[in-house]
Amino acid sequence: MDRLAPFGDVYQAGTLSGNPVAMAAGIAALKKLKRPGFYNELNLKAETMREGFGSLKNAKVASLGSMFTVFFGGFRPLDFDDVKRTNPAAFRKYHFAMLKAGVYLPPSRFETCFISAAHTQEQIDSFVEKGLKILY
Repeated sequence: MDRLAPFGDVYQAGTLSGNPVAMAAGIAALKKLKRPGFYNELNLKAETMREGFGSLKNAKVASLGSMFTVFFGGFRPLDFDDVKRTNPAAFRKYHFAMLKAGVYLPPSRFETCFISAAHTQEQIDSFVEKGLKILY
């Protein structure tokens, strides 16, 4: 403990660091994450989302694991420079239309969406349906 700031060289801080309730919640979450097939299920949800938007010409879904983002510009970005070449006005229009439809997305084309274990197939289908309705 002598190494911890303000006297030592290790800075440690956090809103719930060491809080017993936060620690118990973290342990419970880690136990769920260890379930066989857990990550495959998350990844399949994102893949379903991406495939649902597959027919669009001007919008592409990029995903990695359980993260995904809809990009506008007719191509799937591979890096930050590609993302900068996507269409910010189209993203903004899509973002506000999805908000109006009850879907809350990150407000920037430089951010990503995350699928969780709590998302059901019905919710994924609804997201794709609302998105396609807006985009067509």
